[in-house]
Amino acid sequence: MLENLLIALAITWKGMLGIFVASLIIMLSVMIMGKLGQEKPEKKEEA
Repeated sequence: MLENLLIALAITWKGMLGIFVASLIIMLSVMIMGKLGQEKPEKKEEA
């Protein structure tokens, strides 16, 4: 019984780590795409 619990905990922490890493990768890629896709604001000349 205890062996099964330890195996389940090992699988669980690996899965949680995978979810954390995947969300970090998605967050970083969205930030990079946001910076690359930004249009530079045009300077408006006042007449």
